[in-house]
Amino acid sequence: AIGVIFYAANVSGCVVYLLGFSAELCDLLYGEGNYGDWFRILWACVGLVGVTAVIYIGPELYAKTAVTAFCITVLVLSLTFLSFCIGYSNANGYTGVKSSTFDANWGPNYTDDFDFPTVFSIFFPAVTGIMAGANMSGVLKNPSKSIPKGTLLATVGSIFVYFGFAMIIAASNDSDV
Repeated sequence: AIGVIFYAANVSGCVVYLLGFSAELCDLLYGEGNYGDWFRILWACVGLVGVTAVIYIGPELYAKTAVTAFCITVLVLSLTFLSFCIGYSNANGYTGVKSSTFDANWGPNYTDDFDFPTVFSIFFPAVTGIMAGANMSGVLKNPSKSIPKGTLLATVGSIFVYFGFAMIIAASNDSDV
């Protein structure tokens, strides 16, 4: 029963990720809203071919490249966090890190465009990457120890990253942004 649920979650997650990828790529390539649904479907299919290629490469090579991808992710997150703390230009609502900006942004201030379910739908897929660790569990030397430890580390790490970015963005951007 758990295998069926895990399979359904992986398939659903892949579909959501591909739709998000293709929508953002189409916005980037053609301008926001200047494309039809078929372009989004086309780019989602291209992404699916890429995912299929990774599957055929095999889990061993994927596990080896995952360490490199992790290091690149940590580097990018670190540089992004540091960019908030280095000089600023007062443009587009960016104020630099200030306690007054943080105080003004404290608490929910939803506009007509955003409510809790909308914000949650954006945030939730960002923390489903925990399944990637479970997907690579077949190549672990000691899965019974590594899976719980990795799950806890991934959860705590995600919480710190997202909470840290939420706080630094709240301290450096007007709520109108």
